[in-house]
Amino acid sequence: AAVFAIARGAQVVDRTDLRILLLNALPLWIVFTGFSLFRSTLPHWTGPAYLPLIALAGVYWAGRFGGAEKRGFAAVPFRLNAAMVLVVVMLAAVTVAIRFIPQGYGREEPETRRGERDPTMDMFGMDQVRVGVEAILARDVSAGSMSADAALMSYRWFPAAHLDYYVATPLGRRLLAAGPLDAVHKYWWINQRRAPLEVGDDAYYVAVSNWYSDPDDSFGHLFESIEPPDTIRVEREGAHVKNAFVYRLRGYNGDPLVIGVPAE
Repeated sequence: AAVFAIARGAQVVDRTDLRILLLNALPLWIVFTGFSLFRSTLPHWTGPAYLPLIALAGVYWAGRFGGAEKRGFAAVPFRLNAAMVLVVVMLAAVTVAIRFIPQGYGREEPETRRGERDPTMDMFGMDQVRVGVEAILARDVSAGSMSADAALMSYRWFPAAHLDYYVATPLGRRLLAAGPLDAVHKYWWINQRRAPLEVGDDAYYVAVSNWYSDPDDSFGHLFESIEPPDTIRVEREGAHVKNAFVYRLRGYNGDPLVIGVPAE
C-alpha cells in the first residue's frame, strides 16, 4: 500500500530517505524474483528486500492513523486486521502440520528417500536424530571402534547447517562439510576454523533421507572404506516419516574436503 501510494505521488518520507529505502529493496527483490522464473529458489532469499519496505510501510500507516482517536488494532482498517489474523492462523496451521499431523507429504520409498519433497521434514525430527546419533556414538566409543572425538561429516551446506546446530553442537562434536565449493557455501570457511581431519582419521557421515546423498559418491574418494549404516527411524505421532543414516567412514586419505576452490 505504501509503495502504491508513493507511485501515485503521496509524500510519505523525505525524497532522500525514500531513495535509500527503495534502492535497498527493489533491486534485490527484482533480481531474486527474476531468478525464480528460471530456477528453484528459497523464499528467504528475498527477505532482506522487505526490511526497508516494512520501515516504509510503518511510516506510511503511522502518518495515516497517527492522529486518530482510536489506538492499537482499533485504529487499523478491518482489511489490515483481517490480513494479520489470516497470517497468524496460517502460521498456527503450519505449526500443527509440522508437529502433529502423522501422515508425511513426501516419498515413502526407497527408505533412503523417505520424506523427500516434504517441506515439513526440514523442520521436524532433528531432536530424534540427535538422540539416535548420541546412542550410536556412545556405543562405538564404549566398544573402542571409533574415537571419542571423531568428526561428523555432511555433504553440502544443507543439511549440514541443521545437523551442526541440532546434532553436532549439542553433542560436543565438530561437523565438517564436504562437496563442491558452490554446494558447501559458508562451510568452506567454517571448516577452516575447526580441527581438520588428519590422514588416517575415521569419521561419521550423517545423512537424512529427505536430503539424501549417496556416501560412495560424496565420500568414496576421501576415505578408504565406508561401512554399512545404522538407521535412525524418525516418527511423527507414530507414523514413520523420515530416516537418518549414520555411516562410519574409515581412513581419510588427505584429499581436500571442498573441491572447486579458486587458486590464490
